[in-house]
Amino acid sequence: MTISIRTFLAQELDSVSHAPLSWSDVATHIRDSYVKNDVDIARRAMHLRRERLYRNEGAAYMHALIDATFSDEGIKDRLKAWTNTSAFDNFLARIVGEHSTVYQEPATRLVGTGTDDPENEKYQQVQLLSNQSVKSAELNAKLTLHRAVLGGFRVRNVGSMKDIRNEPVIDVVTPDRAFLVGHPLDPMHTVAVGVKIKTAYARGSGPSWVVWTEHERFWLNEDSEIVGTPKPHDFGRIPYVFVSLEQGTTSPWPGQAGEDLVSAHMAIWFSNISLMKELKSSTKVPTVSGDTTAAVRGQMADTEGFVELPDGTSVSSLELGMDLNKFVTVDGHISSTAANNHGLSGALLRHQGVQSADARDLMRVPLREIRIKQQIPLREYERAFVAVQAAVIAADMPKLRFDPEGWSIDFADPQTPRSVKERLEEFEHARRLSLDNTVRFVMRQNPDLTPEDARAYIEENVAEEVWRNEAMRPLTDISGSMGARMPDNNSQQSDSSDDGETVSEATA
Repeated sequence: MTISIRTFLAQELDSVSHAPLSWSDVATHIRDSYVKNDVDIARRAMHLRRERLYRNEGAAYMHALIDATFSDEGIKDRLKAWTNTSAFDNFLARIVGEHSTVYQEPATRLVGTGTDDPENEKYQQVQLLSNQSVKSAELNAKLTLHRAVLGGFRVRNVGSMKDIRNEPVIDVVTPDRAFLVGHPLDPMHTVAVGVKIKTAYARGSGPSWVVWTEHERFWLNEDSEIVGTPKPHDFGRIPYVFVSLEQGTTSPWPGQAGEDLVSAHMAIWFSNISLMKELKSSTKVPTVSGDTTAAVRGQMADTEGFVELPDGTSVSSLELGMDLNKFVTVDGHISSTAANNHGLSGALLRHQGVQSADARDLMRVPLREIRIKQQIPLREYERAFVAVQAAVIAADMPKLRFDPEGWSIDFADPQTPRSVKERLEEFEHARRLSLDNTVRFVMRQNPDLTPEDARAYIEENVAEEVWRNEAMRPLTDISGSMGARMPDNNSQQSDSSDDGETVSEATA
């Protein structure tokens, strides 16, 4: 049985349920506790900065840092001029890329009794239509970046007015675009999810947020006022699933987790701005002493030009600038310290070469442990998400309705890249132990192949090898034998008489 958010929010600390709130009171509570709440505004702003830095859109944050650090306007302008040019080291993206490997290869999800179950066939079609493999990889990256995200599932209408069709969609919602409405008696229990939306309405007249509960959905404008009429839905659950790598203390959100990487990112960026600014300014300036009244005016002196000076003058140089290696050292210290705190060794950070696959595996052990640790919350997320998919599909796209009973997931286990020789040796050894087969090996090399395609590919190779083997037999026959001679086209071939006896012998 689903309960309206109006009933949830009417409860007080005495655990007594009072009369349900009005929708106006619900909107006021959400406005004061979430949308216009200073703490929640700061939380969304923190994650918005993280998102923009990850997407190389954080120049405004760096300008604000420069303004807060320096007082001289001239120095500020010179540093800001190098902001975009110095954004070549995206430290956040590097860490996120190294850590987000749970869906590096597509996971295998099944329902029912196996691959041939009709329920599973419809479930596989839902995954394909919603592009779930790609969206899962996106969710993994955003989870590493923000430490908490929401995965949503919906069915949208696509096509023209004459040909409207339904299409399942997976949404990855980051914390800068969401709020979680907690139960009054237990803030860790979410009773509603608010998601920021963009509409084609004129500013201020249309909805800015859509709020989902287990029973209904409603819309809020920029001033957190109800837009339109709340509508019940038939899902029986909130169509968004929350997943986090760290548990919050006063709310499900993970607090400041991950801000150390943002600090490292900003520090590295600032160091690179200073480096580029000093690189431009670092030069030797010629100084002239003596009587220069007879010198030609307006001459420019640089490494490709000279100046003409009259007698009685002397030229010396004044070196301006500082040791640029200081900035490189600072960059290395910041990046290596922050990376080490998150399981990335200095050798891996520098793409240092190794002599063997085993050495590469040892170097990546911390990252593998992080990947295994991430699978724990992601497995629970996937378990809840398939229930959401089944509920939404049953209500909005019933032709693909499936039963999530018997659901299972098998996360792929990507290995450290091997050379061709190493891959083949490992495959041959596994096949001898009956732990692998040629069909699966071919499918791993080309994931687009079906088992039937892989068998046809193998059969074609076998047929070609049989032909090659037959064509090579004459050469094989004479290989290594003393006095062997190649057959001559004029040689007489052995023939048989009617009674089966040999009437001639092959001659050279």
